[in-house]
Amino acid sequence: MQKWEYLVFESTGDASFTPKLFKVNGVSKELTSFYDYLGELGEQGWELVAIRNDSHYFKRPMDKKKQPLGKG
Repeated sequence: MQKWEYLVFESTGDASFTPKLFKVNGVSKELTSFYDYLGELGEQGWELVAIRNDSHYFKRPMDKKKQPLGKG
């Protein structure tokens, strides 16, 4: 059975300012480009599965060789 790894990306500030402060799985992160970061997530195998308010929900298959997010 396929196991999944999940990521929640939340905007925490006014969208008109850059760099913006975001939370990724509850950890604050300052980013200069929301779209560049989304591109990086896609390159890492993350798939956008839902958007609700300012939260974006992603999943990707767990790979035995890959460390889970936050473990490496």
